[in-house]
Amino acid sequence: MTYHAEAGASFGRDPRTLRLAVTTVDQRLDAGGGTFLIADQASLGGNAGLAGFDSGRFHDLDSFVAKLSYLYPLVKNAEFDLHTETGQVSPNLGSIRVTSFESSFGVALRLRTEFAPFAMVGVDWSSESTRFRFSVGGVE
Repeated sequence: MTYHAEAGASFGRDPRTLRLAVTTVDQRLDAGGGTFLIADQASLGGNAGLAGFDSGRFHDLDSFVAKLSYLYPLVKNAEFDLHTETGQVSPNLGSIRVTSFESSFGVALRLRTEFAPFAMVGVDWSSESTRFRFSVGGVE
């Protein structure tokens, strides 16, 4: 099961946005037992959450990740994104502890049309690495 919740609030004359997104993955083995392949496990790192870490850096049965973003408009079609992510993977959701969370931080410049973002360039960092990211289309 994957649970995802996202909330945001805009404020100010040039709307600034504060956004919080939380995702939890809860996987269970069936009655037959066995094991999960690494590719089938919940993972964090890269685009899956904790962007300052390499893709798939953390993997286990269950995961929790939260992302807090602050979006600030620079000009009509460009905005600045300041964000942080924190989370953990574990054998079960009951063993997730806030004191064991890993965190990453990032900044990005997002270009947009009147309707939606269309390109992004940014940098994310963590205690282990710094990653340069860019995308065109599907930025959200």
